[in-house]
Amino acid sequence: MANSTVTEWAPRWGALMALALWATGVQQVTAQARPLITDRPDFTESPVTVPKGSIQLETGLTLEHADGLRASSGPEALLRWSPTHGLEIRLQSPDYVRADAQDGFTDFGVGVKLELGSFASWDVGAIASVELPTGDATLSAGGTQPELIVAAGRALGEAWSLGTQVAAAKPGDSGGVHLLATFVVGRALSEAVGAFAELAADREPGGSGAALLHGGFTLSVTPTVQLDLHGAVGLGGHAPDGILGLGFSTRLGPR
Repeated sequence: MANSTVTEWAPRWGALMALALWATGVQQVTAQARPLITDRPDFTESPVTVPKGSIQLETGLTLEHADGLRASSGPEALLRWSPTHGLEIRLQSPDYVRADAQDGFTDFGVGVKLELGSFASWDVGAIASVELPTGDATLSAGGTQPELIVAAGRALGEAWSLGTQVAAAKPGDSGGVHLLATFVVGRALSEAVGAFAELAADREPGGSGAALLHGGFTLSVTPTVQLDLHGAVGLGGHAPDGILGLGFSTRLGPR
């Protein structure tokens, strides 16, 4: 879901240490569990839904530096639930943003993801969502903010993967459309550790654009518990100077 606040580029995650300790302590998993596929820490969404009947939580914390200002946001929690194969319901929590000049909550979001199938070795999916004007006045979009994302991904052998997406959102009550495009390359460094490099570019309704060079690592603690660390540098335009974050994801339910 696009966001015009200082956390526009922040992935949807936050640090919930109590939840992490609970999930690691009580969840019994085996090597046969389906590996966790998340929509984070890169900006490119996965075209794959969570397994039928399961609930997946992706959270974290983002630190951002832009134009001499610093900001933090969290919990940026995304809750994903699949009532049937190939379809998931998505709930995006409001984020608490703390910045040099402002603090408060952003908007709440709800959406659905649908697997569209495979085309020429690419898995394709679509996400339709809307943010509701529930946040504080300085951080809310000021109206409903619909967004449509089309994402695609494919494996290149056992170690490499590619992903891309295009997204369009209408920011609140303003005119025009906010566009975002990404391209990501992933690499499995071991059975538990992965890495990615990503390029993200956007264009705001007013015509100004920006780009980010983004990269990071994931660590699979178990097949259904993942930690991640990522960072980005701005390449011009209205992009932040830099982003640093870490996150936690877990899945409960059928494997």
